[in-house]
Amino acid sequence: MVTTQPKISLSLEAADTTIIHCAGMTGLYMTLKRLEKQYPSSHQRGGRISWFLTADTIELFWQGSDFIALSWLIKESFQLDDTGLINLTGLDNDGIYLRQKIHIHEGICAVFLCHNQFYQAGEIVNTELKVEEKKLSINTNP
Repeated sequence: MVTTQPKISLSLEAADTTIIHCAGMTGLYMTLKRLEKQYPSSHQRGGRISWFLTADTIELFWQGSDFIALSWLIKESFQLDDTGLINLTGLDNDGIYLRQKIHIHEGICAVFLCHNQFYQAGEIVNTELKVEEKKLSINTNP
């Protein structure tokens, strides 16, 4: 019996790759590059996950449980900031204006929540944020 290390291989050259896949792979690539800086050694990462990146491929490798490695990657990739907005690790979130963060947050919510058959939009909620002594009003669906 031969055991193999768990692996995911993604390629922009694959016949079934769509423009959505390309966008997702771009985000994953950016995220992995940033995580390399935060966690230089695979020993610092859940499941000892590691990766190999080229201009058109991404290969992920890990040891042990798929759940441990991939849940670590997801938790590190998508977080909420102090205001409750989605924080994408692949982006330089500190260099993004609040308005851009709001657009990113609303865009992600619209894509993932509006297409979910269990999602029902509630009443519009008005939220006020205070930024540099200025009040910003945001209307959102919870």
